[in-house]
Amino acid sequence: MVENPAHAGVFFVGYGDDDRSAAEDLFSKVKAADIEARKAPKNSARAAHKRQAPRTPTTATLDTRGMDAGGLVLVVSDVLTKNDRYGRGKGGTFEKTASKWFKVAVARAAHAHGFTEPYRIPEIKKGPNKRKASTVYGPNTIQSGLWSLEVLSIWPHQRHLNGAGELANGDADAPLSMVRDAMQRSGIIDDDMRIVSDRTLAIYRKDERRTIARLTRIDGPALQRHHNTIESLLLAELMADNAATPAAC
Repeated sequence: MVENPAHAGVFFVGYGDDDRSAAEDLFSKVKAADIEARKAPKNSARAAHKRQAPRTPTTATLDTRGMDAGGLVLVVSDVLTKNDRYGRGKGGTFEKTASKWFKVAVARAAHAHGFTEPYRIPEIKKGPNKRKASTVYGPNTIQSGLWSLEVLSIWPHQRHLNGAGELANGDADAPLSMVRDAMQRSGIIDDDMRIVSDRTLAIYRKDERRTIARLTRIDGPALQRHHNTIESLLLAELMADNAATPAAC
């Protein structure tokens, strides 16, 4: 059994000099082909999400013309997967650059329309200025009511499934938490828990990445529909439980 120093850990068993040389040559070609294959872009759903360098900073626009009627629209020049937001390193979980750029873009768009980021007032436990900790919001920040959020994500790659036509190669709900978080941090809404209803959609547009979000107040007929949907689902749960319960003998 012979080990070639050029291929550490690879042994050629029972070969003569000529045969061993041919085997080594074949091994080198196979290894070189494998390296090239690893460098080449892979035709997979995971590879399709990878960003192509160079990238440009994320931008955003905010349309507040519908605020009096209870709605606003946010458009961001990027769409993030769940893995685009956070990564893991030796020090634990960290926020990725794409996520930071997304938040900064939304904050700039919000500031242009008079929204300001909230800030925290620390607690003072003793003395004449004793006070509890609190958060201060800007005058334009949404601080009342219930709201619904619709998010349309536009993905640059597509996926083909039988009987489904043209699909976006991206999860419709992927940018939802990013949008909610960015709206709260930028001072558009005081707490994203006010968003009690959301709907996500995804479409494919070649070489395009965008996120379009519409925030709408839930009141009047919309509030009634919201409560009706909750009651309908609770009733469906009760009927499902009854169907799963064996009949008494």
